[in-house]
Amino acid sequence: MRSRLYQEHQQYYQPIIQKLERRVAEQNVKNATEKKRGEQLEGELERTKLIISRFVYHIAELKARDHLRNVRSRVFKAWADIASGRAIMANMTVRLYLTQPMRRILFKRWVRRMRKVRQQRLGRELRHVCQQDISQKETEASQRICALKSELQAVQQLLIEHEKQHGEMQEKLRRAFMRGVVNLNLEAMDVFGEVPTTEVVPPPVRKSAQLAAATQDSSDDDGNDFFVEPAPKISVIRHR
Repeated sequence: MRSRLYQEHQQYYQPIIQKLERRVAEQNVKNATEKKRGEQLEGELERTKLIISRFVYHIAELKARDHLRNVRSRVFKAWADIASGRAIMANMTVRLYLTQPMRRILFKRWVRRMRKVRQQRLGRELRHVCQQDISQKETEASQRICALKSELQAVQQLLIEHEKQHGEMQEKLRRAFMRGVVNLNLEAMDVFGEVPTTEVVPPPVRKSAQLAAATQDSSDDDGNDFFVEPAPKISVIRHR
């Protein structure tokens, strides 16, 4: 009975045992695989650690170089500051004791030169304005002289015409006076009668005819010379 139970138990548990054994085997395989993988990972970890250590060393070296570079730059900057300070002091010295006095001297020279240039410019402008005024006044004077000359010529022409008219008038008055004298002599002869004379006396002329002849001669504009006959010789006339 025990054998039968043993067999039954064996038949019942054998598949379970086998299954568990298979699982154990599989687990062993997995463990071996994981172990191998762990070893690989450990190798990779070692390599990574080595790489990281190298990186850390490189970073430290870079930091050291950077620090050294910074130190060098600071030293150079300090040296440059010292040099620049010296240069600044030199520049300040030159500026205070040389540049500024020279600038003042040059500025004064420039001011004098600008004043001279301004005076010359004002002189040129004044000369230009004076020349313009002189030319304008000369033009006006020449125009005035031309106008006065033309007026003088016109006045001279008018004076010549007036003198000519005056001469003509004087000539006409002289002729009229002579005609009047002749007419008076003729009228006296007509009133007092004939006077014995050795020359032939022209016949007496009436007063109306004499006046008409005088008027006709005075209104003549041809400019012909008036002919006056010589007066007859008249002796002293006595009233009877």
